[in-house]
Amino acid sequence: MKHAISSPLVSIVTINYNSKKETLELIQSLGKTTYKNWELIVVDNASKESPMMDIKKLNPQVTVIESQDNLGFAGGNNLALSHCSGEYIFFVNNDTELESDCLTVMVDTAQGLNEKAVISPKFQFYHSNGLIEYAGSTNINAFTARNKAVGRLEKVDKYSGLISTYYAHGGGMLVPRDIIKEVGTMEANFFLYYEEMDWCERIRRAGYKIYCQRDALIYHKESASVGKMSPLKTYYMNRNRILFMKRNYPFPKIIPFFMFYSFVSFPKNAMGYLLKGKYKHLRALCRGVFSHVNPNLTY
Repeated sequence: MKHAISSPLVSIVTINYNSKKETLELIQSLGKTTYKNWELIVVDNASKESPMMDIKKLNPQVTVIESQDNLGFAGGNNLALSHCSGEYIFFVNNDTELESDCLTVMVDTAQGLNEKAVISPKFQFYHSNGLIEYAGSTNINAFTARNKAVGRLEKVDKYSGLISTYYAHGGGMLVPRDIIKEVGTMEANFFLYYEEMDWCERIRRAGYKIYCQRDALIYHKESASVGKMSPLKTYYMNRNRILFMKRNYPFPKIIPFFMFYSFVSFPKNAMGYLLKGKYKHLRALCRGVFSHVNPNLTY
């Protein structure tokens, strides 16, 4: 790919929550990037152990913001923005590692477009034999509130080039600062999950596009801080699935989803947890759903 004439400053933002090892590995990965004009802002979301000293020892130039409260993914990213000086903001999960040219390819792509747009790289599962996690995404299904990642579990070299897509991957999004100024930040109420999809909906409604640059590659260790099947994830995935639909599918468009969720999805999941003896997940499911009736039903 031909390199862009200019090399604008990119502000890289990542969130640490009780996952210092992964954060340090990301910083080491960034040290190998071919793109040189970047700054890194790490938001620590009230971890049990501060990562400040170890981060500064590894790279003294990193800005570390220590939040007194766990603000979640959206809130943590929003907190970092006032510390960002870049023309582009690259929101990236701390449990990722970048291919050395990943950032270069994405910035070159952004600079080569005739429009401002959000760009995600292609994602490969870190602990896999070259299998894709994300190479773009389908649109949300208005009936189920689900969508699919393009290429998931296929070989990573099968997909290449730039494509327009419906949703960026929250684990890696290059966003022009001007878009954030116009559209606003992520909705902090999501805390975890669906926040980037809600944001992409707002960005597309404002007239901007979402792209996946499949020539840029990032490796994802997946759910390092939350846990792959934790009750916390069960709570927010169900709570936010409903929240996303309420925000983006106003009445009466939301009626098919409420029918499906009430009579198919919720009973199926609840019965599954009950029969498997996963009572913490059952409790998390119920609290996530009924939090929309009683806001005091937090996790």
